[in-house]
Parts: sequence; structure tokens; C-alpha cells
Amino acid sequence: MNDLEQNWIEQLNRRAKQYRDAGMDSYGAVAQAAADFKLGVLVEGDVCRIYQAPDGILVNCWIDENDSNNKQGEASFENK
Repeated sequence: MNDLEQNWIEQLNRRAKQYRDAGMDSYGAVAQAAADFKLGVLVEGDVCRIYQAPDGILVNCWIDENDSNNKQGEASFENK
């Protein structure tokens, strides 16, 4: 992933965190951040969503309320 894509992913994660900090649950925060960045849902699972950006970039988002590596309810966008 190049620096521009990495920066974009970091912005997505910051935006989702802002929504969670404002009281939204993880699923709502991720959905709102994705909408803000005009991402379309390609696949939606229990703990993973795959989004597509308008320019075709695919973005994974993991939401695992029980993941001991994350704070409870924390979501993470990535492009891998």
C-alpha cells in the first residue's frame, strides 16, 4: 500500500473513532465513516465488511466486539 492509500485508511479509522467517541456503536460508526468517504458495501458479514471506493480501491473493515487485541467494539479499516 502506498503512502496516499495508508493516509486515506488512517483518515477512515479516525473518522470511525470520532463517531464511536460521540456515542455510536461500532457498526454505526463504521457505516457512517464509510458513507462520509462514499464507500459502497460489497460484502457484509458478522465481523467483516468489504467496501469499494469510487476509484475502485477495496477496503476491509473488521469489527470484533470480542477481540482481545482491540478495545471492545473497536473497528479497523485496512487495505490489504
